Amino acid sequence: MEKQFIINPFVGVGIIVFNSKRDFVRKQLGEYSEFRKSKFSKNTTDNFGTFHVFYSQKNTVDAVEFFPGSNVIYKGHKMFDLDREALISLYNDDKMVQEEDSINFISYGVEVVIEEERITSIFVHKAGY
Repeated sequence: MEKQFIINPFVGVGIIVFNSKRDFVRKQLGEYSEFRKSKFSKNTTDNFGTFHVFYSQKNTVDAVEFFPGSNVIYKGHKMFDLDREALISLYNDDKMVQEEDSINFISYGVEVVIEEERITSIFVHKAGY
């Protein structure tokens, strides 16, 4: 059965809980590769195929970025199946920042990248990230 990642704002996504230790996450999720997202990254990132897990300098979970193929759910809705208008109404965030290619739902710690009217990335982070 496909893993479901249910967004719980500022707490975690599915079995990935913010501030969990890196070793614990790896044991829970299985096969991964480790890489540095950019030359400015303070720590490496784990690639689990259709999503990446970002860690603090203390090796605890800061954020998760999902890509198409991940089953990301919020309020019963499959996030990658939604369009821009459905996303906006689902989150109903008065602090939302909307740009041409992204929407940042500040009140929920969720940033969504949209290219050619399709969601290409869902970034979920802990409070204060």
